[in-house]
Order: sequence, then structure tokens, then C-alpha cells
Amino acid sequence: MNLVPGSRLVTPLYKVLLASITYASSSTYVLLVCHSNVSLPQKIMRKKDMAKLTGLHLRAGVYQLRILIPQDLQASYEGKTKITRSLGTSDLREAHVLGTHARANALQGFEDKRRSLRPQVISHITAEMTEYVATEISRLVALVDDVVRDNPELAAELLRATSSSSLIIPTANFPVSAAKFNSAQLSRFAGLSDELADAWAQNNKSSKEFADRLMAKRDLTYIYELASGVTATIGLTLQEDTPGIRDLLKVCLEAYRDAWIAMTRRDRGETIPNPEKRPITGGSGKPFEAQKLRDIFDRWRKARARSPDSVNACLRALSKFEECLGSTPLKKLSRSQGDTFRAWIQEQPITSKTARDQFTWIKTLLKYAYRDIEVIDRNPWEGLEISFKTTTMRRPWSFEELTTLFSQPLFTDYQLPRTAKAGHDAAYWIPLLGLYTGARISELAQLRSSNIFKAEEDFIIEITDAGEGKKLKTTASNRRIPVHPELVRLGFIDYVAAVHAAGHVSIWPRLKLNANKPGAGISAWFGTFRKSIGLTEKNPDFHCFRHSVRTQMSRAGIDPKVQDHITGHSTGGSVGVTVYQNVNQADLVNAIASITYKGLNLRRTY
Repeated sequence: MNLVPGSRLVTPLYKVLLASITYASSSTYVLLVCHSNVSLPQKIMRKKDMAKLTGLHLRAGVYQLRILIPQDLQASYEGKTKITRSLGTSDLREAHVLGTHARANALQGFEDKRRSLRPQVISHITAEMTEYVATEISRLVALVDDVVRDNPELAAELLRATSSSSLIIPTANFPVSAAKFNSAQLSRFAGLSDELADAWAQNNKSSKEFADRLMAKRDLTYIYELASGVTATIGLTLQEDTPGIRDLLKVCLEAYRDAWIAMTRRDRGETIPNPEKRPITGGSGKPFEAQKLRDIFDRWRKARARSPDSVNACLRALSKFEECLGSTPLKKLSRSQGDTFRAWIQEQPITSKTARDQFTWIKTLLKYAYRDIEVIDRNPWEGLEISFKTTTMRRPWSFEELTTLFSQPLFTDYQLPRTAKAGHDAAYWIPLLGLYTGARISELAQLRSSNIFKAEEDFIIEITDAGEGKKLKTTASNRRIPVHPELVRLGFIDYVAAVHAAGHVSIWPRLKLNANKPGAGISAWFGTFRKSIGLTEKNPDFHCFRHSVRTQMSRAGIDPKVQDHITGHSTGGSVGVTVYQNVNQADLVNAIASITYKGLNLRRTY
């Protein structure tokens, strides 16, 4: 059995096991633990191991592998969140082998993509950076030692797998019988057997002696590879001609040797705590010099709670920035480059509004870097703007479009769609509610049976953000709307009563709500549905029901502030007008009654 510092361990299974340490560079661990060029034989892959392969699942009799795309790379994969690959086999053992290799290749692909998008060469080395890298190397040695000591099966498989391998630089031979490494005989709490403990102690001793030789020869080649692996995980690239690199490597080599000395003390039973992971910022509180905008994005994202939509929109803009300008060091980012990006983004096949939004997201990150964390002395892009014009104006539904929509079997025969996003009964009622209230689709999707009640002589729909998980666009969105007589005739009140009697809280028991965009599911379904019936233009969409409602009320001479209340808009005018001019229920009933669609005949089917 030979464990030799100096060469790579190439085994997907071992990389998977070491991934539990949650460090970005699994190859770094491999270099630290065992440096012989071996591959684990297939016979050690037991069925219980195969069942744990992340993303492996059976579909139509064939195993497939689902691999999640890291969030920071999704924009580079056309917004996709996962990759699914058929492994072309129904055999679990074969699927595990194929899946392990496929997953390893995919993960390596992600790392390659990440490096290609944001490589950044370290311009110079600071004392903080040296301390960070040296501490991280020491910490990784100790973490790997922990993994092996806490996992007898891992230790047994590692030692057994290497016992018969040919070695690049043979050093110590461990006379340990592979038969004694039967992992099935190991107790869960027994720790390492005497043979395993002796073998691992010999590995630690050999690694310490290897570090001694490097120190004696001032050979920094090996530690350069380790240090490069550490800096790569924080988005930085070491080069051989980086000023101060030799001093950094000397400190790192000393830390590496001291770490193995500490591990040999563990072999004697001493308690040696792991070094604590240092923050990427040094003791001065200032980040490392070689920062890029993506580093700022990571800090901005974590600074406070932000919606997934905001994070993803900013991330898409950041990917465009990197596509245009590469990974320019943050402190070298100029106003001229801002003008270059502004021109470039407007030439892309996107709307002027999208171009403006993406440019603004980059300015948001620069503003955060300047004002919030003071990483840069000024915001070089302040004052640069992109003007835009709305390319497509929303409009009311035409009579012909309404006739096309409501002549479908869904509305004439209550033939409810089966797709989950439609929400069963919600697919019938929500478009009708939009037609006769002008409410937003997200507001209607969140309605509960308690939000429908009778006040005086009128049935009321209460749109409110009161209640766990409910959210509205603005404060003005909280309102009460009388139920249109046509909705009563079509059976809406009867439907709500039936849902309430069944004990449901939501009036749409089968509609799944997105936590951040409650109406996203049914909105997507409605868009697909209207296109399937020939309404393929961008307009009219669901939001256009709001324009239809306001158009009908305006034609009937309804006061604009009453219209604003119905649709949930903030009332214009002075504070006095906005706050003190209340709208009474009679005005609302009259406004709702004015919403009519001459010639549109809807038959009750509920």
C-alpha cells in the first residue's frame, strides 16, 4: 500500500465523497489526501452507494440524470435551471457508473464555464491574501483528515483500492491485508481499526516528510498548485510572475508542513482543532484587491432579503456585462467602458426597456460597491442613462377577441383543463373575474372564501394582503369590489359557497401558488391557452382585462377616483384629495354595473 504526495487521485467516487466538505475545489482535497494515480474498482460500488447518486431517477424504464445548474451560471445556459440526460440503460449498476461520470463531467463543465466567464488575474499579493491562502491550506489538510478518521468505510476503500496499484513515486509500503478492510465488518461507532489507523498515520508521516523535503529544497512547485486551487475558488488566478508570489508560496509551504505535523500529533491521540475558515476580507476589513463585479453581486445578494426575481434579473444583466467587457477589475472599470456597454446592450436583440433595465442593474451594483461597502472611490457610471420607449401598448380586448375566448368549451360547457397550472375551476372563474373586476391575476389567484361576503345588500370581493403568505403590488391594492351581477348570474357566489362548505381556505383548492409571484402559474397557462385558440399576438393578454374594465367605466362617465379604487390604483392629486375623498359602496356598485359588453352572451354552465 503506497500513498505518495505528488500526483493526482483520479476517481469520481472519491470526489463525490469528499464533496461533503462543501469546498469548491475537490481536486485540491485529492492532492492533499492521496497523491497516487489510481481508480477505484467497480466492485466496491455497492447498491446502497448507487442509490445515493444525486439526480438519478427512473423514467419510462430508463435511468436519467438530473443535474442542477448553479444559479450564477443559469443565464449562460439560456435561463435553464437544470440539465436532464438519458443514460440509456435500465440497469441500476450501469446507470450509477454512467451517471457518476456524467455528473463529474457536468460539474467540471460548470467550473470551466465559470472560469471562462470571469477569469481575473491577481495584480499583486497583499498580506491579507497570503494569510487567507495559507490558513485555507492548513484548514483543508485538517478537514480531509477529519473525513478519513470519521469514515472507516472511506478509509478502508481508499487503502484497499491503492494497495495493488502501480505508483508514480513509491515511498512507504503498508503491509495491510485487504481482507482486513472488509467495510461490512466495521461498526458504525468503532472508528478506525488498528490497521487503518496505523496506515493513515503512516500516510500523515509520509506527507509531513514530503513537506520537509520541499522546505529543504525550497521547491515551491507543488504548493503553487495548491495555492492556485484555493484562490480559484474565490475567483482569482495566480500567475508565476505575480508580484510577491514567491513570498506567498513560502508562507503557504510552511503552513502546509505545519498542518501535517499537527496531523501526526493527532495520530498520537492529541486533540488538534481545525483552523477556522477566514473571511475573504482580511483583518483590515477591506476586500482583496483583485475584485470583480461578480464579487460585488455576491455581497449585494446577501446584504439583505431580495426576491428571486430581482436576483435573477441582476444575474442576467451581470452575464451580459461579462459578455461585453469580460472580467475587468472593479477598480479599473472606466466611464468609457460604461459608454461601450451602453452602446453594446442597445444593439442586442432585446427591447429598449430590457436594455435600460439591464444597464440599470449594473449601475445598482456599482452604486452598492461605492456607497455601501466603499470598495471603489467613486461610481464611474453615475449619470449614464438609457432612454426607452414602450414598444407595445396594452389595450382593451375587442369584441371579436372576447367572443373567441368565451366561445371555447371551457366557458360554454365547463370543460376544465387538466394541466396543473390552470388550477381546475380557477381556469373558468379567474378570466371572468378579470373581465368584470379588472383585478390583477395575482390578486385573484390569492382569493380565499373569507374574502367573499355580503355587505348590506351587495356581495363583496375583498382584495387584501392580510393573511399569511398573501402579498399585493401596492398599498392601494387593498380594496373591496362589489361582485358584478353577471358573475352572480353565472354562479360565482354558489361556487364560493360550495368551496367553503367543503372546508377549503382558498377558493381555488387546486391552484398552486408561487411564493413570490402568486399568479405566475395560471398566468402562464392563460397565455398558452389564448395562443392555442388563435389569439397569438402579444396583446390582448390577461392584464388587458384591466384596460377593458376602465374603458367601460370611462364611457359610462364614472369618476376616475372610483375607477382607481376598483382597479387598485393610487388616486392622483394632492394629499388631501388622496386621503380624505373616500369612495362609498353605492358609487362602487354603480361603477361595477357600468361594466357591460354588448353582444357578449355568456351561458351559465356551473
